[in-house]
Amino acid sequence: MGGKAGFGIGIQLRVCSETRFVFMLIRLHQRHPDWLIALAGILLGASTFAAEPYKPGGDNTVVESLRTTASKAPDRELRSLRERVKREPTNAAAALDLTRILIQRGRAEADPRFLAQGLVALQPWLNGDSPPVEALVLRATIRQSLHEFDAALQDLDRALAQDPKHVQAWLTKATVQTVRGDFTSARQSCLLLTRLADRLTATVATAQLGSLTGNAKASYNALEQALQQAMSSPRPPPIEQQLWALTVLAEIAARSGQIDAARRQFTNALSLAPTDSYLLGAYADFLLDQNQPDAVLDLLHQHSRIDALWLRVAEAGTRRTPIDESMVRDQVRDLAARFEAAHRRGDTVHRREEARFRWRLCADARGALQLAQDNWKVQKEPADARILLETARAAGDSEAVLTIETWIQTTKLEDVAMTRQAQP
Repeated sequence: MGGKAGFGIGIQLRVCSETRFVFMLIRLHQRHPDWLIALAGILLGASTFAAEPYKPGGDNTVVESLRTTASKAPDRELRSLRERVKREPTNAAAALDLTRILIQRGRAEADPRFLAQGLVALQPWLNGDSPPVEALVLRATIRQSLHEFDAALQDLDRALAQDPKHVQAWLTKATVQTVRGDFTSARQSCLLLTRLADRLTATVATAQLGSLTGNAKASYNALEQALQQAMSSPRPPPIEQQLWALTVLAEIAARSGQIDAARRQFTNALSLAPTDSYLLGAYADFLLDQNQPDAVLDLLHQHSRIDALWLRVAEAGTRRTPIDESMVRDQVRDLAARFEAAHRRGDTVHRREEARFRWRLCADARGALQLAQDNWKVQKEPADARILLETARAAGDSEAVLTIETWIQTTKLEDVAMTRQAQP
């Protein structure tokens, strides 16, 4: 076990070096966008950067797990679009299509390299006083994923100034406003969506917001009905839209304590996207709340590359009986190296996960609380509120506890896990 963990750390150091370069490029894009265009060929064609060669420890060492045949179609599509953009550098539609695929891959695989490549693909179309609306919306989507919320909203406002009825722009704006806890503004954006978007899209957005502001039951019922109606229509919604609706239903049910409904909706969503990183993380959290660590390990054992999922594997390992102390120790050491690498490359996207790591796996209540408070300044989703409340109570910081409990009461957030935590 120790040898295997050591190999994992070696691979992670290589990936961290690679990802650090990507974040450097993202920052350069923000400061010197014209210069970055010269590197488009590198990012669009390369996936591995210089690193010390890895030497396997023996003949039985797994060097790489190759993708299965079933996963080759998305790779072929991505490769085809990249080649098309190279052949047709003045084709805006091709660049936008490539960016959409890169965003999808970046989200599904929790890999910022795809987002960096998306920025490069968009850059030629963002120059000038009136960039195409679609380019602005896609850049806003990337910025949202990187937690650059102010910049994302600026892009969306520019896009909506040109096209006030752009559904995706309003949807992304509502999402950013909700994540930031600006529920008043998010409600206005959702109201516009009810007039502009199809019923399912508008209902998912409004249900997500409603479930965070005291209307969880009604929101769940409305969304479930809208999804059933959409699925019974002659033209069912796209898989991505079904997945979004099912994931929101599962999360609402989980927060509301509807265990059977949550499990059913998570299972339905996983049948559509069994490798989606966000969905896997949300389901793993649900299983941990149900004290099912073995189920978490079965779910995530093949996802050690993704830090957030590997964190949940390590947490599940601490809840098993008996605990494999050697395995957990190796996982904690590996995660510590990953978070340290994130600090070196200036990545602050995963402060929530690091706060969770510091407290639940390292028992560093004060360090975890500081991270949770820094994270709270940026985003205010239920998971952000939960780790802040958890670490504030662990650190004995009554002021921080009062802050988050007041926020929960003011917003009327219904979350059984936090309700239990808030009990004296």
